[in-house]
Amino acid sequence: MDVWITTCRKKSKCAYCEQDIIKESHMVVGKYWRKINPAGESVAIRWTLKRRWHIECWVENGKIQADKVSAQRSDTRGRPRLVLSDNDRLMRNRLMVRRAVVVYRIRKVQEANPYDIDALVKLGSKLYDIKEKIIDYGGVPKSW
Repeated sequence: MDVWITTCRKKSKCAYCEQDIIKESHMVVGKYWRKINPAGESVAIRWTLKRRWHIECWVENGKIQADKVSAQRSDTRGRPRLVLSDNDRLMRNRLMVRRAVVVYRIRKVQEANPYDIDALVKLGSKLYDIKEKIIDYGGVPKSW
């Protein structure tokens, strides 16, 4: 939708309050170019739809829509944050980085020589040690 502010050259109706917009006063014009088809896709269409609003009505409608959106954002998304001190959080992040390095090394060893069992056992024991240490700093993530 294209939106712009212009002066009214002829009397027209406001799309919000349905009262007349007086000639030579300022108004907001919106032009719709797209249409939603039954499949939910946005498609370009040949015809357009123009709507006109008083500037005050445009602002009032915007405030109402913003309030609706902010009321819908009451839920926080994602996992609940761990309650850790700054030092514990730093140690946990260091252990997570160290684990990521070990997992990367395991992947590289498997790509280079999948039969190098000694290196894989050594890296696996490091991975187990990191898992034991991270239990003290908020526990092991569910994805492990």
